[in-house]
Amino acid sequence: MGDEEMEEWEPVDRDHVVKFFQILNQQSHQSIMSFNQQIVQYRGKVPEQHLTDLAVGHFEDSLAKTQAQISVGMGISLEDMEDASKYYEEKGDQQVKEQLRHLKNLYLTVSNLPTDEEEPELPDDLTVEKMVTVVTAFFKASNNVIESVVQELLAKGGDVTNPETAMKMSMAIQEKSGPATDEAIKRFNLNSTTIGPAMDKFREHEEIKTAIMVGSEEQHQILRTYGLMT
Repeated sequence: MGDEEMEEWEPVDRDHVVKFFQILNQQSHQSIMSFNQQIVQYRGKVPEQHLTDLAVGHFEDSLAKTQAQISVGMGISLEDMEDASKYYEEKGDQQVKEQLRHLKNLYLTVSNLPTDEEEPELPDDLTVEKMVTVVTAFFKASNNVIESVVQELLAKGGDVTNPETAMKMSMAIQEKSGPATDEAIKRFNLNSTTIGPAMDKFREHEEIKTAIMVGSEEQHQILRTYGLMT
């Protein structure tokens, strides 16, 4: 890039960069949670390093797809987003740096490598029975968001089979599900940051596995109802 081009270059708006990584981090976190529940039955039966390798591969594939989807939905190229994120990071923008740090730590966590994040403190009164209620409330809130977003889109004549429309729908779901699930589980002194570690703590219990399976199946049923899943 020449000097004249450098002078004319304008980075992607900082708020768009923050939004991009907020959605990316949230969706990546949910993908990790979902994958961990899928492989929990193999822990102790399959070498841990093999499970870690599978998790890293899943994370990287999911990350690449999600980045591309958000890029299309926001109408911003990945190259421009990468350049802008580096620009704001070098300028010391705290929100951008925080989002980038969180993404890095997600990768380190999946890779079973040390992170610079402290282990979140979980409520002392969490029990298996309470976690069943938490998981149920979490999925109910998440599934309600999915259904409401799809219904709103269809009411406006949207075609959910159109790739661009489907991507905008996915982004809307991601933006709304975080606040909705936070609201649903805050009475248990949990939030979107601590729900994952809380599930991990109790993931070996059959009651938790069943609650997650029921919530996931209800979500799949909603998606099948609207032709979003076969």
